[in-house]
Amino acid sequence: MPLGSDQGATDFSPADLLAEIQLLDWIHTIELAPGVVTPGVWPLESKEFILSALDEIDFTGRKVLDIGCLDGLFSFEAERRGAREVVATDLVSQVRGGREQCFRLAQRARGSRARYLPDMSVYDIRRLGIDDFDIVLFLGVYYHLRNPLLAFERLRQVMTDDALLVVEGEVLGSDGPTANFYYRDTLGGDTSNWWVATIECLGLWVESSFFEIVAEHPQPQLFARHHSPGHVTGRHLLVARAVRRQDPLWGFADAELRAFDLNNYG
Repeated sequence: MPLGSDQGATDFSPADLLAEIQLLDWIHTIELAPGVVTPGVWPLESKEFILSALDEIDFTGRKVLDIGCLDGLFSFEAERRGAREVVATDLVSQVRGGREQCFRLAQRARGSRARYLPDMSVYDIRRLGIDDFDIVLFLGVYYHLRNPLLAFERLRQVMTDDALLVVEGEVLGSDGPTANFYYRDTLGGDTSNWWVATIECLGLWVESSFFEIVAEHPQPQLFARHHSPGHVTGRHLLVARAVRRQDPLWGFADAELRAFDLNNYG
């Protein structure tokens, strides 16, 4: 099945839609109408890896938040898979140009009902005034943030208990709970990359933000940049369930997470 297929009818003729598509610079490969596909630059296998993991999640009737949605592929996928409501956010000032135009064209062509916010930082996600998302997609974002732990904390605050967080991104090839900070030495020449963690470290960042990891999908060769310890060697996807719990590893309450922390600090 083509990526992003089987969503509402387009109001463009195929020729007009193709002409509109060719005016824009696409990242995602999305089928906007039967046989009409955007020329995204991301490798097909990267999308298949994520879509395969999403196959294990039931989107039917769920409220979904897509952080860093870019052209909207996974927002539209959530709709196609039965989500009752989708909120798609991005911070277009921090990504390659043209993302808003791409999303809006795709949204119109597919008849999508997703709510699109192109100027919403993950750190400000509480401004939505929604705290009951059932599924949050956090795909290809964490390593572009200076403060990834704060992002995980803010996302926990807008999720129901037992909601699912889907995190995907680049990871280091070394072992242990470590991360590299890229400032003077950029990663792949891309100055938007800040932190890249090992698989263990990424998992601990998520777990310490009051989640329990329920599934992991490593892809060690996908988007490989370097093949030496301490450098990026692939992508990793994990699914985590939002929880409230006592956590003996917390010594003091954290204001961002206090609502989910059942510890008694005396």
